[in-house]
Amino acid sequence: MMMKWFKQQFNKWRNWFATEQQSLDKLPFLMEEIMMPAIALEQDMMMRFATGKDIPTFESLEVACYNGYLAWQQQDFVHDWLYNPYAVYIVVEHQQQIIALISGRMRHRQAHISHVMVLPDFQGKGLGRRLVQQWLAIVSERKIEQVILEVRQSNQLAQQLYQKAGFIVIDQRENYYFNNHETALIMSWRNKQIV
Repeated sequence: MMMKWFKQQFNKWRNWFATEQQSLDKLPFLMEEIMMPAIALEQDMMMRFATGKDIPTFESLEVACYNGYLAWQQQDFVHDWLYNPYAVYIVVEHQQQIIALISGRMRHRQAHISHVMVLPDFQGKGLGRRLVQQWLAIVSERKIEQVILEVRQSNQLAQQLYQKAGFIVIDQRENYYFNNHETALIMSWRNKQIV
């Protein structure tokens, strides 16, 4: 009796994972609507929308970029991809390896950047700047009014990147990051094309 139940549960989970994998092959709704073409960058790099096949690389990218800190685990990325119609993921690929990512969501009036990650070996080459610029170009094209993000108070390099792109600090949240209780600065970018 127990073996029969176990087989039923196993088959149920196997079917669920197979269905989920098929769903990962589809882009989130908004990414299908935007249809961003791939952009060739220097040194055999390509900026493009992520695909479901890229998702397994996001967690290791996060570990490498955030000094071992995991803000999101793989199941968080999968859940966002499958169930957030406003999700947008843009990656930079080099020699068939994902080396950078910007992700978040773009709603009708406001966008949110959840991640900007560049592998340490590729930092200082302007990839973070180019990802943020591409994000803001899509936001402007879609006439979204504002972009919000959180950044660690200690992450001066990221703050400088965002400030150069036109973000300003509008608030802060004490004890925001659960791994070390660091303060997060809330930064905002306003679309000047919208009055």
